Amino acid sequence: MNAAQIFIFFLRCWCVCSLPRRPSVSFSMSFSDGTRLLVNVDQQGEEEGEHEEQGGSGPSVQVLVSQDPGSPHLLVCLLSGFDSPVQDVLWWVNDTAVTSSQVSWTRSEEGGAYSTTSVFEVSPADWRSRSTFWCGAVQEDHVYRQRVCSGDGL
Repeated sequence: MNAAQIFIFFLRCWCVCSLPRRPSVSFSMSFSDGTRLLVNVDQQGEEEGEHEEQGGSGPSVQVLVSQDPGSPHLLVCLLSGFDSPVQDVLWWVNDTAVTSSQVSWTRSEEGGAYSTTSVFEVSPADWRSRSTFWCGAVQEDHVYRQRVCSGDGL
């Protein structure tokens, strides 16, 4: 396991295969029930193919997975470090685009980078199919996305 990988255990969620794209990322997200998730990353890591975009620094994409047995799995995608607000957050299942959703982007006061979240619901049957789910966005002809496999010990 690469030391740059970050695993966040928070309210029964697990951040899967996340690599920060910039040396320092800091943002917070508030959810409908008043829960606030704070993310602060001050590590620098090497690219190991977890993101589709190649070379240089760029946005970070992280996927949190709910772990409530028997219930639909909620995949929460945290996107940060974008230079401009992207129109849509995209979701793929086994490399096939299945949905895109317009979201509100928040601009950081510190560096001016944009961040947002998107939620995708997966039924227990679809989760058991051992599919690969991806979340991401396209900016300036680059695809930034992160995957989570339904068989990753969840």
